[in-house]
Amino acid sequence: MLAALVIAMGMGSAAVALVWARRFYVEMMAADEGTELMREIATSVRVGAAAYLKQQNKWVLIVFVVVALLLGVVSFGWNFKVCSLRLHS
Repeated sequence: MLAALVIAMGMGSAAVALVWARRFYVEMMAADEGTELMREIATSVRVGAAAYLKQQNKWVLIVFVVVALLLGVVSFGWNFKVCSLRLHS
């Protein structure tokens, strides 16, 4: 009974959050974009943010690959075989 109540409250909260987010989105999209200077600043911010995210993604990828390789070495050792098929004639 308690589990069902918790699940229902979670689902209800999620639905309210989605409705609120949709309302906020519609309100922001309908708002004026501002003056030419404001649009220029917004464009500069977007360009800077995109450059920052590109740099972040590059480092996240590098760290992910290094950690994956280290975990592979720790799990299987240096001399592991992916597939050991032997064909006998």
